[in-house]
Amino acid sequence: AAVYAAMVTRFVFRELSFKDILDCAASTVFFTAQVLIIVACAGVFSWLLTVNQVPATLVAMLKGADVAAWQFLLAVNVLLLAVGCFLDPLSSILLLTPLLVPIVKALGIDTVHFGIIVTVNLAIGLFHPPFGINIFVAQTVLGVDVMKIYKGIVPFLFIYLIALAIITYVPAVSLVGAAAESGRKLHQSSLACRLGGRASLAAGGGGADCAPSAVVSTPLSKLRQMERNRGCMGRDGTKSARW
Repeated sequence: AAVYAAMVTRFVFRELSFKDILDCAASTVFFTAQVLIIVACAGVFSWLLTVNQVPATLVAMLKGADVAAWQFLLAVNVLLLAVGCFLDPLSSILLLTPLLVPIVKALGIDTVHFGIIVTVNLAIGLFHPPFGINIFVAQTVLGVDVMKIYKGIVPFLFIYLIALAIITYVPAVSLVGAAAESGRKLHQSSLACRLGGRASLAAGGGGADCAPSAVVSTPLSKLRQMERNRGCMGRDGTKSARW
């Protein structure tokens, strides 16, 4: 795609010379190198955290302090809003994910839900006063005074913060897509279970060994109830061959 764009701008639109194309390529190499340096440092940082058992220590501290999940999410929101003002989203994710994900799992928070919370926080941080990166980008491009940009941002910032609160403390809003996907996989699992049982009976067997799909992310208790309703699992949660 980059080669195609370079050829079009050079030979069709004639907007760039070969020297301009080389300068653009050099700038791209420089920017990519910056990103890869961050990725490399994040890998070393993650390794240091693991070797020194920092996540495990933090999990033990939080359990000892009896920190609730909602309190942890509130602290994470404040942290990510502050970090998002100074770092780009990629760098923030690479640096903070190895530290936060083990705590999230220990507190029983859905990792998909947490990933959406992180994404929304970092998106808000990009234009959050006073140091959001996009604020200064807008000032450079539009030539508008920073204070005028701040005043224009405030109403949208309140809307985004309300949306963030809903996303954080009403997981169903974030996981509606995941729930739909889980339902689809559960339906496929049940259909395969029924077809397998009928095929086994037709072959003279004793029935199929039915169980819900392991990849479904619906809570286990709900899965078992749904499978019992479909006749694929016993009430004790064990596999059933009742065909």
